[in-house]
Amino acid sequence: MERRTYLTTIVTVLAATAGCTGGSTGDTAPTESPTPTPAQPRITKYSLEGRENCDEQGAADIAVDGQAVVIEGCIVGKDGCQLPVLDGVVHEADELEVRVTTEKRTDADVCTQQLVDLPYRVTVTFETGLPGTTRVIHDGVDGERLAGEAETN
Repeated sequence: MERRTYLTTIVTVLAATAGCTGGSTGDTAPTESPTPTPAQPRITKYSLEGRENCDEQGAADIAVDGQAVVIEGCIVGKDGCQLPVLDGVVHEADELEVRVTTEKRTDADVCTQQLVDLPYRVTVTFETGLPGTTRVIHDGVDGERLAGEAETN
């Protein structure tokens, strides 16, 4: 009877320590919790307003102000009845593209027949970060041109 008790005890001890007798090699990988993906920047609002003066004809300066990308530019209009307008604000992947063009003012009857500088400021406000790169495209009297590009993140 003692032999049966002895064998039962041995089997129980061996079953309880199974897998523990090989020793530890330290090669076991720790379990990792998934890294949360950061939220992508999202446009909350954008606007274009006129300015008094142009710094450089056909160019755009790009700056960051808090959670906003601010663009101060100067597009060339074909006559004195033109004004700058936003043609598009697109945020894809890590790039913001702002397109500015010109159109005739609705309140204009008589226009000067000369090229005019049209200064503007575009503000694009983001939530949860900023895009990595911002590009500004002008579509004016000279056709479609890159007016400015900068890292904004």
